[in-house]
Amino acid sequence: SLGQGQRFLFGYFLVHESAITDVKFSNKNTLFSSSLDGTVSAYDIVKYKSFRKFRPDAKCQLTCLEIDESEDIIFAGSFDPYEVFSWNVQTGNILQIVRGHTSPISCIKMASDKLITGSWDKTLKIHEVFARKLNV
Repeated sequence: SLGQGQRFLFGYFLVHESAITDVKFSNKNTLFSSSLDGTVSAYDIVKYKSFRKFRPDAKCQLTCLEIDESEDIIFAGSFDPYEVFSWNVQTGNILQIVRGHTSPISCIKMASDKLITGSWDKTLKIHEVFARKLNV
């Protein structure tokens, strides 16, 4: 029997080659994780399997991630280059690279159709990612 404070582990995933830096859960039974190995992994938590891996075109370390409201797009911030990458969750295709910071991206958050990024450069930036505009 389980004692006080003990938890039951019902599954785990071992798909990254380096430290995991962030995790997000969608309402579509999907879990996402970003890693210093430069990938974002998607997991089906009903079938307990990894079903997709997202990679930027260039080698980098990913520091944070976010999902848009529709849960169709995943965003990941990078340590170097100082960019945010976005992918279509269904196809795995890279959609856009958001630039503008001069240091590593430390956090990202979606608010309506805006992407807010925070960086070691001590700035917050608001990006209109779907309109492809940048407000500095």
